[in-house]
Amino acid sequence: LYNVNIELGGDFRKYVKGSVDEAWYPKEIKKALSGERFVKEYQVDYKKYRRKVIRVTFNPIKGKKNEILGAAMFVVDFTTQRQTEEKANSLLSNLTAVLESTKDRIFAVDQKLNYLIFNKSHEERAFKSWGKKIKVGDNVLKVFPKSYYPNLE
Repeated sequence: LYNVNIELGGDFRKYVKGSVDEAWYPKEIKKALSGERFVKEYQVDYKKYRRKVIRVTFNPIKGKKNEILGAAMFVVDFTTQRQTEEKANSLLSNLTAVLESTKDRIFAVDQKLNYLIFNKSHEERAFKSWGKKIKVGDNVLKVFPKSYYPNLE
């Protein structure tokens, strides 16, 4: 990434000098050197690795007496996961738009008859008919009278 030979014990600041990482790495390393453990995501754009998302875990390295000896960074390419999340969010938005585009009552439940999802029409019907506000996770049989769904028990 940095077009240098990285050596054990080498000065990391020299390795990142002039790179896109020079702007943010020193600040984050200082934070880890102060004893803080944290995770951050960055959008990076290297010559060999275009438009990547990386997740970096920063950890202080402690000695036997709990003194801080250094900092470790664990870098994971998170690009595929981020793209998958974006696709899933897009699909969910489209599904929600379809569910809400009809006045028909639409809902889905799990094997225990707990709501997984429902549209506004179903939510309004539950409130108008039985005065109950429903939420994901509620059980259908506790919202609607058992006579309404006699074959579900």
